[in-house]
Amino acid sequence: GISSVEYSEENEIKLLNETFISLKDQLDLHINNLSHKNKELEIIFKNFPGTISIHDLDYNVIMYNDSEFNYNLREDHSKCYDIFFGRSEICPNCPVVESIKTKEICNHIIKNKDKIYSISSFPVFDKDNNITEIIVHRSDITEKIVKDMERESSERFSAIGQLAAGVTHELKNNLSIM
Repeated sequence: GISSVEYSEENEIKLLNETFISLKDQLDLHINNLSHKNKELEIIFKNFPGTISIHDLDYNVIMYNDSEFNYNLREDHSKCYDIFFGRSEICPNCPVVESIKTKEICNHIIKNKDKIYSISSFPVFDKDNNITEIIVHRSDITEKIVKDMERESSERFSAIGQLAAGVTHELKNNLSIM
């Protein structure tokens, strides 16, 4: 014989209770995992060199860290060109504009006042391949550019000095023959 479990309201309540407890335990585990991943991402976001910002498609900054301001996470919902460059309109050569048009990662150099920035934009897509947000990395490269220019200038002067020494040597050799 086949034994069958007798249906009773008490058995149904017990089964439902066990199912809810199991679902609650799974949900708690997922919440803990998400919380841990959120903390990891926040650490990365806060400590990444330069500025990382998340923009909507209207150039509003949803969130950013900024090393110039001790990595304070801020939620301004203000225009990126205003927050980061004090401008009233979109920056010329803005990589965000290009990322929105091309749906590709873009990198541009933008000069603002006495600073030079490398700015990269990374589109974020939904399941239908529509851009939902743009992640932007901004890095002040002014010091690097100045050092590179000084090094190049120094190398040019060194080459000119070597050329002048070579010419002087040749002139002396030709004069000593005469």
